[in-house]
Amino acid sequence: DTLLGEMKGMKWVKRIWGENAGLHVLVELVSPKPEEQLIREAKAAGIRVYGLGEYSIRQEPVETGEYSIRQEPMGAGDRVQTDGPVLLLGYAKMTEDEIREGVRLLGELVSL
Repeated sequence: DTLLGEMKGMKWVKRIWGENAGLHVLVELVSPKPEEQLIREAKAAGIRVYGLGEYSIRQEPVETGEYSIRQEPMGAGDRVQTDGPVLLLGYAKMTEDEIREGVRLLGELVSL
C-alpha cells in the first residue's frame, strides 16, 4: 500500500500494473531517458530496479552456430504497448521509510 500510495499521482508515473500481485509492480514512466539509462542511474543511487525490456522477446535472428532462430513477438493481443520506459519494482524486504525514499529518489532520476 505504501508503494502504490507514494507513486499514484506522481506526474512521472504513467501506469502501474500488478498492484494486486504481491511483491512486485511494473511501472511505466514518463521520461525522456531510455530504460537502460534509468536503470544505471538508479543503481548508482542505490536503487535496484529492472527494466521490462530485459524480458522482451527480440525480433532479430539469434545465431546459434549452425542456424538462425527468429524469436517472434507475441501476438498483438498478448502484447502490452508502452510509450515510455517500464521498470519492475520489488518492495518485499523494504520498510515504509525505505519505500518512500526510493520513490523520491527515482522521481528525481526520472525527471532530471
